[in-house]
Amino acid sequence: MKKLFLTSAIIAVMSYPAIALDGNNHIQPSPTNDCVESTLGTATGPANLEADWTANTINLEWYNEDTKLTVPTTSNTCTYDGGITLPSTNPTKTGYTFRGWQVRAAAAPQQTAFDLTTLAEYVEENATQRYWRGQAINEYENPNCGSNPKDTNISTCDDLGRLTGLQENEWLSVFSYGKVKGTTRCSHSGQVSQVGDTGTPTDDFVTDYVNGNFWCWCSVTGFAQPNSDDYISVVSSPWTFGATINMGATDTCARQCAYYCSRVGTTEAIRRGIYGLTQ
Repeated sequence: MKKLFLTSAIIAVMSYPAIALDGNNHIQPSPTNDCVESTLGTATGPANLEADWTANTINLEWYNEDTKLTVPTTSNTCTYDGGITLPSTNPTKTGYTFRGWQVRAAAAPQQTAFDLTTLAEYVEENATQRYWRGQAINEYENPNCGSNPKDTNISTCDDLGRLTGLQENEWLSVFSYGKVKGTTRCSHSGQVSQVGDTGTPTDDFVTDYVNGNFWCWCSVTGFAQPNSDDYISVVSSPWTFGATINMGATDTCARQCAYYCSRVGTTEAIRRGIYGLTQ
């Protein structure tokens, strides 16, 4: 009698992760960078890994002074550590000989104009310092130096650098939240009822003397962050009435208006107007 032996073949099916290599045998970033023999070439180690680099492509722009030039496509980019394909046609300029190309500094990013209405929460705060310069040449005044010092007395003041940056008819108020700098206008037009009202003066530093009255107007031209003297422009600053000046000299308003506008630092009504806030 024949005996039949039945044997069972047990086939072990093992599933391996996908090989974490690309077409150039480079290990790919997570999640496919598996620690397996098919990737590392060893099951026990050690395995040596080497960084692989691809050169960046850099976009190029070509200028003749401030005019951007149209150049062949091959000149619009270059590969880092490689060569640059120069434009096939050189720019021209009357009276000059073209000597070649040079790299110029990138233009500084444009700053966003500062919105003065964002200072609403600080509008009740007075300035810690204020400065002004009248229209008369070399006439500076600073309340921190005593009683309206001018010219020779200025050498005794603290923080003189603030004054040297002021032009004629400019003023500066220093607050905890930054520095507010502005200009002035003397006018016979736009008479208003009270300090802090806004309006539209039409005359710019009138020279005649009419009925003894000049209207002093103030406006902000720049804002700087605390501990900085880098001023940025402002979105808008309404002309704001600062004072009525009634004196006998025709240049009185031009000389005194910067002082009255510096009271932005001490008068909330002027701040509200000049910051564009509702009274």
